[in-house]
Amino acid sequence: MITFDLHYHPNVCRVSPSVRQRRLLKHASHIRTVGVDYLACTEHAYKNPLDGYRFLRDALGPYSNTTLIPGVECISREGVDIIFLFRRESDLEDYVRHVRPFSWTVTDMEKMARDFNAITVVPHPFSPGKTGLAKVMGLETYYQVTEKAHYVEVHNSASHLMKRFARKKFAKQFDTIQKQIAWTMDLPHEYRMDGVGWAVGSDVHFPGQQFYIGAADVAMQPGEDWFDLLKGRIKFEPVETEALDMSLGMEYRCLIKNSRCVLSESTIKAHKRAKRWIRRSLSDFAAKQAA
Repeated sequence: MITFDLHYHPNVCRVSPSVRQRRLLKHASHIRTVGVDYLACTEHAYKNPLDGYRFLRDALGPYSNTTLIPGVECISREGVDIIFLFRRESDLEDYVRHVRPFSWTVTDMEKMARDFNAITVVPHPFSPGKTGLAKVMGLETYYQVTEKAHYVEVHNSASHLMKRFARKKFAKQFDTIQKQIAWTMDLPHEYRMDGVGWAVGSDVHFPGQQFYIGAADVAMQPGEDWFDLLKGRIKFEPVETEALDMSLGMEYRCLIKNSRCVLSESTIKAHKRAKRWIRRSLSDFAAKQAA
């Protein structure tokens, strides 16, 4: 059996050096405890993903039993998240150099994957947030885009913390959110397409929240590496980790911390999206004036 976590955020690039150091040490400790074989560092495109990868790589050290995969969770012009995974750090560096957040559309995903030799993952398509492909673009676009992806995220364990607010006693008020959380943790099979792999991601933003990782009973063939293996569109299943042994009180504290992080990220995204819109509008106006 081989294990992968295809969605992980070190979340260390917009904090003080002292906080970064403490958080990285905790990340490395928890990753060693979980013992996942391959971990995709998929920092948000607007939070310095290349630096985030390098910080986490250095924290794990050269003798780690976990192989760190360079990646990015990029955001499209429509506000949709798509994950790109790269074979080498230099490929991530090339991607970051040429692609800016909100500068592309979801229909560009397949071409971008070819241009940068990347593996694509459609994360949390029905997320309670505002960046899921199906939720933002509708089912028709979801099917059209996802059938061209390598993977769709069938389990995102960040929703494990949110489910506390969607208990039975809140069913009437939170019926829609309850369904979105359930589908984020276990994507219904009617939305899993033939020929598209199943990704499992912890979607960690803080150490110690890697509740589930993906596992599959497959082995690399001679001459293959992890990138070749993932090209085969493996169907990973979620496997619990010991991080689930968290007390209810600790879960609520983690949920509050994560909620603050979500609000902070929303502010950053809104600012960068507005700047992108202003630059594009000024460019269009200048072009019309010149004509």
